[in-house]
Amino acid sequence: MRNYSKRRKARRTIILITIFSIFSIATSSYFVNKIPQSEIIAEVNGYKILKSDLQNKIIEALGKDFINFKNNQTYEQINFDKLPKELVESLVKEIYLENEFIKEAKKSNIAKNRDVKLEIEKETNRIIKDSFIKNTIKNEANEQKVNQKYLDLSREFEGKKEYKIIESTFETKEQAEEIYKKISDKPINENSTTEILQHYNSKKPEKQNDPTNKTQNNENTEIIKLFHNGNEGYIIEDKIKIEILKILITMKPNQISEPILTSKGWQIIKLLDSRSVKIPHIEQIKEKIKIELATEAIAKINRRILENTNTILFINFRQTNEILKQEKMKTEILEKSKDEKNENQTLNKENINKKEVSKKEKIKSLDEKETEETESSIEDSLTKKEEEANKENSQEKKSRKKVVDKKSDEEKKLEKDEKLLEKNNEKKTNQNKIEQ
Repeated sequence: MRNYSKRRKARRTIILITIFSIFSIATSSYFVNKIPQSEIIAEVNGYKILKSDLQNKIIEALGKDFINFKNNQTYEQINFDKLPKELVESLVKEIYLENEFIKEAKKSNIAKNRDVKLEIEKETNRIIKDSFIKNTIKNEANEQKVNQKYLDLSREFEGKKEYKIIESTFETKEQAEEIYKKISDKPINENSTTEILQHYNSKKPEKQNDPTNKTQNNENTEIIKLFHNGNEGYIIEDKIKIEILKILITMKPNQISEPILTSKGWQIIKLLDSRSVKIPHIEQIKEKIKIELATEAIAKINRRILENTNTILFINFRQTNEILKQEKMKTEILEKSKDEKNENQTLNKENINKKEVSKKEKIKSLDEKETEETESSIEDSLTKKEEEANKENSQEKKSRKKVVDKKSDEEKKLEKDEKLLEKNNEKKTNQNKIEQ
């Protein structure tokens, strides 16, 4: 695919070179001996290169705008002696290379190839067409015709007025009269009146075949648009309907008309301001007039060519329509199946998501249950341990009590023995006393 693209590109390059050779190189080589020596700027292997050749090459390499900007001069007046020598040499070699390359292309007989011939013819026709358009524009939009058009327009607009208005449209006469009475009877300030009328402001487009619209019958509507831009909301009198214009002529600024019937319906008009048309200076609109004149000239040629044409179409539109219907049905079926597929995919995704959510909830539930059971078993274990500890503590307390009780009994016995011993001692003492 890449090789094919390269071959096609190379073939196109050869075609363009061949065309340019027909229109430029052959001509320059024919006249080269008749051109003064001062016009020859270089020579490579006997091939003479003209200043115009180098000039065109510089424009091609750097661009006309670049040269004008850099050197502050027109490209026809390039000072070649001020350019770098290396640049001039490089461009001269390129010009020579192009010339020799064309010679090689001609030797190959590539121009006799059927496809190349068609491409040459196509490119030649394009060049001829573009040249014809440029020449037509040059002739039809020249300085004289532009000035004449400006004078014609100036005369046409001289003494004319432009108006700044509010057009309010109502569905019925009764509604229009009601609003008119509302803004006429009461002393309302200007801003309030304007706001009320702007609420019913007409924004409907003009009817194309409306005979009351003067601009529709004007052949130079587009030029008038360019000549008068309608700045600051002003409308030139040519663009205002005759029935409204008749009323505006009699009105003063900020005055409101009574309800009138127009092609749009019942309307109330408020005149905000009026002034004479400001005719612009020719330099302000010169280029716009040129474009308009050129467009008109080309359109005129197109109309003349297409006038009284007899067109025959060798197409079975019924069959074509059937094919289109079938294609449409196929497309609709495919789209429907695609939509169903997408819907099924969406449902599957939703089901999968539901299953995943359900699974997660089950796992969570099991985890919670397991956690509860674990906590319960831990609590039971702790309770048992507490009970065992309490039991051990109780037993220890009992054993301690037994020890204490035993100790207490022993102390009591000792105390009793001591008392008995004391009594015996007393008895012995008393006996001894008696015996004495």
